Amino acid sequence: MENRSRFVWRRLRVMLALTVCAALYLAVAMPVAKALVIGPGQTATVDFAFGSVSGATPQPMSFIFEITTSGADPFDDFSGTFVYEFLDLGTAASGSVSYNALGETTLGLLQVDIATTDLTGSLRFGTLGESIDVIGVTMSVTDGAANLLVGTTSLIVPEAVDAQLPEPGALAALGFGLIGFAAFRRRRA
Repeated sequence: MENRSRFVWRRLRVMLALTVCAALYLAVAMPVAKALVIGPGQTATVDFAFGSVSGATPQPMSFIFEITTSGADPFDDFSGTFVYEFLDLGTAASGSVSYNALGETTLGLLQVDIATTDLTGSLRFGTLGESIDVIGVTMSVTDGAANLLVGTTSLIVPEAVDAQLPEPGALAALGFGLIGFAAFRRRRA
């Protein structure tokens, strides 16, 4: 009986140590990604400041942007609607785009033509039917003759919060430790 008790306590200590190690790993060494959570019908705004184009009259510009979500929360709508609005460009441009990006983490490339000389403004965007965790927005600009004026540039995602994405191995270790601990407690009772 005494040997069995020692064995059980030894096993309990191993499970407890495994659980503590996994919890510490999750708390300290877990990779952190910046994400901005946008709920259904909500919008977010990102600013861009590329300067202005020389010329007295506004010319057509193609603003091409791409939205990237975290792998933990990809686009999950079969028939989603993405809404956008460009602000402060001299000419307002807004609209909506239907998409089917089920399981994808990137929605792009969306191209919007605006007659302007100003490449400084804001992009307001969101989805109508689903929640997304935005981790990146990129934009490039070409002129009417398809000359690249601004290469693909990452924009700053506003009010991003830390979205910690645990590794599956750490979660498995934590789960095994907790399951073993629960089994041990149940046997004793």
